[in-house]
Amino acid sequence: IAGRLVQGLGGGAMASVAYGMVAACVPADERRGVLGWVSLGAGAGMVAGTPLGGFVAEWFGWRVMFGLQVPLLVGVAAVMLRGNFGHRNAAAGPLGVSRSVLLGFGAACASLAGSLGHEQGWLSPEILGLQGMALLSFAAFGVSEHRTETPLFPFAVWRARAFWRCWGLLFACAAAMGGTFFLLPFYLHDVLGLSASVAAGWMVVQVTGYSLAAMSAGRLQKVLTAENQARTGVTLALGGTLIFAVGGAQAAGPAGVALGCALIGSGFGLVFPAVNAGCVARLPETHRGLGAALLPLGINLGSVAGVIAAAEAREWHAGNLPAPDYAQAFLVVITALAVSWVGFWRLGKP
Repeated sequence: IAGRLVQGLGGGAMASVAYGMVAACVPADERRGVLGWVSLGAGAGMVAGTPLGGFVAEWFGWRVMFGLQVPLLVGVAAVMLRGNFGHRNAAAGPLGVSRSVLLGFGAACASLAGSLGHEQGWLSPEILGLQGMALLSFAAFGVSEHRTETPLFPFAVWRARAFWRCWGLLFACAAAMGGTFFLLPFYLHDVLGLSASVAAGWMVVQVTGYSLAAMSAGRLQKVLTAENQARTGVTLALGGTLIFAVGGAQAAGPAGVALGCALIGSGFGLVFPAVNAGCVARLPETHRGLGAALLPLGINLGSVAGVIAAAEAREWHAGNLPAPDYAQAFLVVITALAVSWVGFWRLGKP
């Protein structure tokens, strides 16, 4: 748990800075295309890590997977230290460490409560205690933000209601993606009887679809609004998820699996560049850098919520140890995608 905490701190910081740099340094007419490439790197890396991690863990052991990350991260750090990314002379302000700790502690307690609720019992003292600590941490964070002169989330950001509506849709899309990418390897292994390495290999189709769609996001901005592009992506992801939910992949065999994975990957590849650009566009120019840094928070929290919800639905049984129920687990993903589709439709209305 401590190791994952340190990983999360580093990964969250890198993601926030990356999105903030795009909003602060890239002209508005090029922003969606650049966000597409950032989303390509983040999304393709997350999705590609699934088959790569499965292959390495099966053939070489899980320690090797962690060891391979060390030279990669050292190389990334060297590139960033040598690069001239501007804003070197920006005025430094308070880091807000205590408020960041409160926010992080509350999120950790909420995540643990969601992860352990089914196992420990949702009304058990442990889960209720975790939920109580999460609420107290969030309340203390809100009070601290209100009293300080240098809030982490300035009032101008909170006041942009359209931004937060779009941020909520980003959360819903991330929940759907997290739930889908969590379920698919298990579905391919448990239902279709594929080995771990073969099941992970099918995720490459998702990586390819995601990458191609994210790379095309910049060109699509010339013919589609951000809302229409996001709604198109949600429709594709919804179609791919339905193929697995109704047993189409099981009936059609490899062709059904390939089509479902391709639709899901390309759908989410279209969604995230459009939603990220839409969120940033709804902020005042002076706060776009900080507002963009909030985007990974929505993606990460949404992904965690989606994984927890899908895992709970998969394991929710009335009897003793029956087979996992993937139909109701995929229903969680479909619900999140349906909410997103309606949200983007209403967001685009004048």
